[in-house]
Amino acid sequence: FSLFRSEVCRVFLGGPLSDELDIPTSSVNWKGLGRSSSSRESICNLVEYLGVKFCLYFFLLILRWYTVLTMTVPWIRRWAIGWHAYLETKFLKGWRKMNGKRMSKAAAAASATGIAVPVTSSAVPPSSTSHCPFSMIMAPDSTV
Repeated sequence: FSLFRSEVCRVFLGGPLSDELDIPTSSVNWKGLGRSSSSRESICNLVEYLGVKFCLYFFLLILRWYTVLTMTVPWIRRWAIGWHAYLETKFLKGWRKMNGKRMSKAAAAASATGIAVPVTSSAVPPSSTSHCPFSMIMAPDSTV
């Protein structure tokens, strides 16, 4: 699966940038195919290469169909907007939950080591507690 992901990245980023970022590529030694002492390994490499390329182009084809259909068919566009809004909301809820846990853990670790913890300001109501990592460094600015 990592080879497939790297091939998708290579397609979206382009060859030169992918090479500079050292993103792996799937390749087959076409000249040595079948001539080496381990032809079984060569065949396995060929099957893997063709499988990754098939999956890659099938993924790109499905992505293209999805894009064209959401641009041209109104009910699919409405469905896609609703689906993406649902996924964004689900992600945000999960992020808030986990970020709150991470910040609580970091605040507990900071107070245990003697690092200054956030100062609560009377100008900020207690219901608006922030999970921002910068709140552990300085008190919120109430003048903004």
